Order: sequence, then structure tokens, then C-alpha cells
Amino acid sequence: MKKDIKQSIGNATLNAEGLGNFFKYGKLKRAALTAVAFQLSDKEIEDLAKIFNQLDQDGDGQLSYNELIQGRDLLTSRSRTAWSQLQSSHGCLQERARCKGEDQI
Repeated sequence: MKKDIKQSIGNATLNAEGLGNFFKYGKLKRAALTAVAFQLSDKEIEDLAKIFNQLDQDGDGQLSYNELIQGRDLLTSRSRTAWSQLQSSHGCLQERARCKGEDQI
């Protein structure tokens, strides 16, 4: 197995293997990744890294098909719960409005 070479520069860590892989991508993919990277704030990048690390269950630095499917299923489950809670809250607000004789919330 290749030894992963990392070098710290300030708060950033440079991963030489990852950088080498970046240059293996086609020009369009590199341009797209670069554009996205420059438009994200440090906080957004940190949040994406946290999400990625949660999805990367085996810690290999890549997301397998199964890891993506499990992440999608978790997100879908959370979305359904949030939607259900929103509908319930909306129903309560409508009921309060009716009690007060208001037409709109």
C-alpha cells in the first residue's frame, strides 16, 4: 500500500496523493472542482468534510456505492421526519388561526 504523504501548511493539510489524483481528472472536471472550491466558504468546506466523513464508514477516503445509498436513505428518512413535523406544526397554526377567527396564518 502506498504511504500517504501529507504536509501541513498553517491550518491546511496538503495531501500529495490526492493532489496527484486531481491532475488525473479531465480538464472539465478539474475546472468544475476548482470553481466549486473557490466559491465555498471555509465553513461550508468544513461542513462538507464532516458530511463526507460521516458517509465514509470504512475511512478509505472514498464513497462506495453502498455508502452513498446508506447516506441517501438516512437523508430521506430525516427529510420525511422533518416534513411530518412541519405538517403537524402547520396544522396546529391553522387550528390556532381558526380559533382566533383569522383567515390566514
